[in-house]
Amino acid sequence: MSGLEQLGGLIDVMLGRWGIGGTGVFVAIRERWSEIAGPQWSAQAHPMMLRSGVLTVEASHGAATILRYASGSLLAALQDEFGENVITGIDIKTTRRPTA
Repeated sequence: MSGLEQLGGLIDVMLGRWGIGGTGVFVAIRERWSEIAGPQWSAQAHPMMLRSGVLTVEASHGAATILRYASGSLLAALQDEFGENVITGIDIKTTRRPTA
């Protein structure tokens, strides 16, 4: 095993201890967001973090309100892609408005 492989394994262990494991899954979600999430989600929300099986996405206040009602379809698409035990929930956060 190379030094980089050992380092990668160590990073995965540490992230797992913090509940932020599955970095490969999160990278795949980010790279294929529009394909997995579909046009409604990809146009209005962005994946921010995957922690303990919960994907946090960020959207504007108005979009977040609407998307909360459609979160079941996004969760089903993610579970079809990655498995039911990998993504267990979705948390929608509103975009922080820049301060003046």
